[in-house]
Amino acid sequence: MKKKNKRPEKHNHARLLFYASLLIIFVLAFIIRVVPLQTAHWWDETVYLQNAEVIYSGADNYDELNFRPPLLSVIFAIAFLIKHHVFTASIVVALLATLAPIFTFLIGRELYGRKTGLIAGIMMAFTPFIVENSRFIMTDVTSLSFICMGVYFLIIGSKSKENYQFILSGLFFSFAVLTRFTSLIILFIIPVYFLVQKIRWKDALPIGIGFGFGIVPYLVWSQITQGNFLKPFIVAQWMVTGANTTMFFYFSNFLKAYSFVVLFGLIIWAISTLLLFRVSTLKKSRKLIIATRIRLKKHLDKVDLVFLIWVLVFLAYMTFLVAHKELRYILPIALPVIILSARGISYITGFNNKTVRHIALILVILLGIGSFAPSFSTLSQPLVNTYQSEEMLASKFIRENYSEDSVIHTNHNYPVFAYYTKMKILKLEERDNTFYTVFPGNMEEDGLLIIYNGTKHPTKEWVDNNRHFRFVKEFQNIVIYEYNRR
Repeated sequence: MKKKNKRPEKHNHARLLFYASLLIIFVLAFIIRVVPLQTAHWWDETVYLQNAEVIYSGADNYDELNFRPPLLSVIFAIAFLIKHHVFTASIVVALLATLAPIFTFLIGRELYGRKTGLIAGIMMAFTPFIVENSRFIMTDVTSLSFICMGVYFLIIGSKSKENYQFILSGLFFSFAVLTRFTSLIILFIIPVYFLVQKIRWKDALPIGIGFGFGIVPYLVWSQITQGNFLKPFIVAQWMVTGANTTMFFYFSNFLKAYSFVVLFGLIIWAISTLLLFRVSTLKKSRKLIIATRIRLKKHLDKVDLVFLIWVLVFLAYMTFLVAHKELRYILPIALPVIILSARGISYITGFNNKTVRHIALILVILLGIGSFAPSFSTLSQPLVNTYQSEEMLASKFIRENYSEDSVIHTNHNYPVFAYYTKMKILKLEERDNTFYTVFPGNMEEDGLLIIYNGTKHPTKEWVDNNRHFRFVKEFQNIVIYEYNRR
């Protein structure tokens, strides 16, 4: 009897060790995303912070709610009920970002087994580009987390046929869209998955219900406040129309985003898949064909095709249809890229030959250490980065010397000054000489002028020689004036 109990006991210990290791991985993933806490934030970050202030406290000095996705700011506003502080937003973003590796592990485990899930979770947890973007008060990685959650509930819903899981899938997909509008392109994955997995189309109804439950309130708000429920999506697309780099930017910079170990696994997956497919089509002996098909079935999965289509379609969309390109824009393909890469690494570390298996494992570990090391560099820094930007210093000067009901005209960094001064911001957006032809009609309120010399208009030379302005203070790039229209 005692002998029979040894194996279950060892099995329980192994499971306990496995899940303890998972916990350590995810806690570490959170720590490297939140440390160091930042006091200084820039344009896009302050937009979401300022929008959160509007929602939380009713601030009316500036907002971009008419074209920025609202959900992240709404989450911040809710979190401010617990602690109204900028660090709260950083902690919330880090927590939301840590959901991505958790659900990546769950997806990998559900589709391909615990080993693949673990590898995928580690990649999502420690890939430097993902970690770096998880530290910013931005929507990119938060949206990725919601995508991962939507995919996970889509997968388990298709297996269990439970409507509530499909509803949750649709709801989290709507959260991804409300966090980043371009996540709409990811919705094509649902019909592709249904086709490949031969799921009944009527099961798409609860997904639609969940998606509608999340997004319809926002569409109603948009219709009421802006007269067109699609206007935020249209304006957001228009705001990033200018081409800023080469067409194939994402392909030439792919390695900067997903690190060498991820690319290595992806290449192994592609090579092994092609080789296995090739062998399976050769006209060999019946025994070889049967053996190869068994091996092929073990390695390949129909969902691999879904992930591959996801990567290719999204890259094509971002390459040919979106002129303005930034590397963070391809974060939505992190899930399929990492899952397929984990598949490749799981495959080469699972050879029957013990020597080959150990060599492959050592190689992967070394590549992983080299690839993931930059993610841990911030752990040597203080918990709080007390650096203050020039905008923060200028804002502090303004708050200390002018009343809070002052008006600020500025030609750059509108949300930054709105957030740090708490004063009404009026934008000067003229990029050419039209500023001077309409002045002072474009500055109808007395107050302050903040300019970046050499950025848009007006220029410092023109302001210095105009009687409506009085010089106040100059920083390295910022100049502050008092403005009197009379």
